[in-house]
Amino acid sequence: MLIADTQCNGRGRGTNHWSSNDGCLMFSFTSKFYDGQSLPCVQYLASIALIEAVRDHIRNITGEQLSLPYLKIKWPNDIYYGEQKMGGILCNSMYLEGAYITTIGVGLNVRNKEPSICLCELFEEAVASRVSREVILAAFLVRFKRLKHLFCQNGLAGIKDLYTQNWLHSNQVVYVEHSCGNAVTSEQMVIKGLTDSGFLLAGAKHR
Repeated sequence: MLIADTQCNGRGRGTNHWSSNDGCLMFSFTSKFYDGQSLPCVQYLASIALIEAVRDHIRNITGEQLSLPYLKIKWPNDIYYGEQKMGGILCNSMYLEGAYITTIGVGLNVRNKEPSICLCELFEEAVASRVSREVILAAFLVRFKRLKHLFCQNGLAGIKDLYTQNWLHSNQVVYVEHSCGNAVTSEQMVIKGLTDSGFLLAGAKHR
């Protein structure tokens, strides 16, 4: 496992960059998987573990069953609070000796107020001063191990309900474009969940 206080070239999906300001929890580790078909869903597994770790840590500090209702997963691998990004997951894999060796990179804004929003901003000083990157990391690893067991036994089906319970897309209206030659049409649809392979599942919006 690698844990960093700062990074000089943090990155996200595609050509996106991750701003690595002081106070951010940033770490990466490797984990072994054997099912290539479900491998793209490892990012879902890590996203659930991160959400659960944050919520558990805050509950332990406050002694209250705070659910942090605006802390959600944005498909496929970002952590949002409201409309602002607070964290993200990035996975890269290589096939070696019959297994997929997957490097899982995690970033979470804990104390850094820039460039978007951080966990400590959500609470008064008495609570914010006790928020710990180290405790969140430890809680994440415990949850990741438990969820990985479910995932390796059942694939995406083992964690799909947990993922959609914690995402921000339930009943979200989206527009799907259809192209035929030079003609492009747009149709309103509603996100219903995930397909068995991990893609967004949408249905027609009822009028």
